[in-house]
Amino acid sequence: MLHVFGGGVSVARPIAESSMADEPRLLALSVWHMVSLALGLSAVALAVAAKPKHAEPSRFMVLFISTLWVGFGLAVIGVGLTQANGDLLWKLPQPILLIPVGMLGFWGTLRAT
Repeated sequence: MLHVFGGGVSVARPIAESSMADEPRLLALSVWHMVSLALGLSAVALAVAAKPKHAEPSRFMVLFISTLWVGFGLAVIGVGLTQANGDLLWKLPQPILLIPVGMLGFWGTLRAT
């Protein structure tokens, strides 16, 4: 929800209203919406997998989602370090949220086995 409501104002709206050429502008806006969907659906899947009766059957799904979330966080760190002389890293809060959730998912699958 933070991505949709917080990012909608600070990221999606500026992208939609930017003067970029149509193709990169629409692609960036589409990617923002795809990430919203991926984060929302994976959060629901993790919540369902946390139920004791779903823990074992959902183990590989949780590993996959956890890998995605940690990977997303590391990708943002990579972008932050390589763009604008690394100054962007401290302006991008996504790794602070994504990596711990992914790591908790890994920890949860270890506890469930």
